[in-house]
Amino acid sequence: MGASVKIPGTESFMMQAEMAAAVGIPLASVAIFLAFVLELVAGLAVIIGWNTRLFAFVLMLFTILLTVLFHMNFEDPMGIGMFMGHLYLIAGLLYLSVYGAQKMAIKTCPLPQGMMKG
Repeated sequence: MGASVKIPGTESFMMQAEMAAAVGIPLASVAIFLAFVLELVAGLAVIIGWNTRLFAFVLMLFTILLTVLFHMNFEDPMGIGMFMGHLYLIAGLLYLSVYGAQKMAIKTCPLPQGMMKG
C-alpha cells in the first residue's frame, strides 16, 4: 500500500490519521502527511537508484517504527501476518542499505541542473 493510501484529501488518508490517533500519535494528520512525503520521496529514490543506501536505511527505520506501533498484536492472526511482512520488508531494506544499488545506482542528482540552483 505505502504512500498510495496516504494521499492527502482522500478518505483513506483520514482513515490512516484516525488509526494513528488511536495509538496515541500526536498531530496524526500531520504525521500521516509527513509519512506520505517520506514514502514517496524515499521510495522513488530507491527505485531509481539515487542515494539508495541512505533512503533504504531511512525507510528501514521508518518500517521498524511502524511495526512497533501498529503490528505487535500477536493474538490476532492478521497481526502476525502483518508483523512477518514487515520483517521481510525490513530485511530487504537492510540489504539495500548495506549493498546499495551497485551498478544500477545513479551517481548524480536526477533533477535538471537549473532546478538545483535554488
